[in-house]
Amino acid sequence: MMAPPPPPSTSSYPGCSFVAFPFARTLFTPSVISHSPCQAHSRSRSDNVSAALCLRCPDKPGIVSALSACISHNGGNLTSLDTFVDHPPAYAFPHLENENGGPSFVARAVFEYDPAQWKEQQVKEAFGAISKEFQASVFKLQFGTQEHVPRIAVLAGPTAHCLIDLLQRYQAGTLPVRITAVISNHSLDKLDHNNGYVKGALESLKIPFHHFATSSKPTPTPTPAAEDGLCVHRREPEILKVLNALDAPTDFLVLARYMQVLSPSFLDAYGRDVVNIHHGLLPSFKGGHPYRQAYAAGVRIIGATAHFVTAQLDEGPIIAQNAVAVTHRESLDGIKDISEGLERETLSYAVSLVANARVVRISLNRLAVMN
Repeated sequence: MMAPPPPPSTSSYPGCSFVAFPFARTLFTPSVISHSPCQAHSRSRSDNVSAALCLRCPDKPGIVSALSACISHNGGNLTSLDTFVDHPPAYAFPHLENENGGPSFVARAVFEYDPAQWKEQQVKEAFGAISKEFQASVFKLQFGTQEHVPRIAVLAGPTAHCLIDLLQRYQAGTLPVRITAVISNHSLDKLDHNNGYVKGALESLKIPFHHFATSSKPTPTPTPAAEDGLCVHRREPEILKVLNALDAPTDFLVLARYMQVLSPSFLDAYGRDVVNIHHGLLPSFKGGHPYRQAYAAGVRIIGATAHFVTAQLDEGPIIAQNAVAVTHRESLDGIKDISEGLERETLSYAVSLVANARVVRISLNRLAVMN
């Protein structure tokens, strides 16, 4: 396997600094996400494996007791528990309303168990019964074994710094996903205009690359794909075909500065989460050229936002944000350079959060990010 070049420094810039996100505490260890099919998955001496449970339900007594009793009764050990009760506001605000109409209880529990004694299907059935008993509207089980490592595909644009960061972390074994494809509307030569890293990394990691050139103008002649609502001039039918042809379905998509708006029909057809990095501090500076917008506005804080993609441009629920203070002395190029560091950190962190089942929707536009 080729050795990746040193990752670009993202922790500090002249005159400013920002917080580096913690990546160490993940459900999947580097041995679990090994890219070598022959490397064995190492377990603890007791041969236990880890799993994470996330749920959201109406708040009522007995939820934590039921979860812990279920784990202990089946010989498991609860190693981490984070809970949160969301109280809706007294005033009417549609973006904050939830379907429960009252306080919502959110929990993320990490536990260890012996798969020889408690089979995976039994784990699903046991917690499924608890989910049903407490009328959970969100219920996720993430198993920390190699066969359950979340699978993603990356859609990349011409600015490759976020893609390079994802590949470097993946190659180092610190990104808790399996990258199954990279798709771009630009050629590999365009993505590799800096140092040729992308091509070498994709070949070394055996990640297929697909190039679908896009047009800024709609196709003038209707096609069957157009009748389905997919955007033909943005090559959405071909992208969806690649995703559907993979050995196994992806768990979510990642947009690494893809810079193409996905149509509502594509989002519906894909049917799973799409994580995007916006090079601005949402909800400010939506749409194109947020660097220029921030520079023209004379802001004192710039940032990056990772969010889920919805049919409304740059309005999806926010997963993670990072920001840094700037002064009037920063040029437009300086703001761009600082922002790119923020974007790398924020996108990789958001991917880690989603992959480790740490993100729970609590209302239309709000997410709980569990510890």
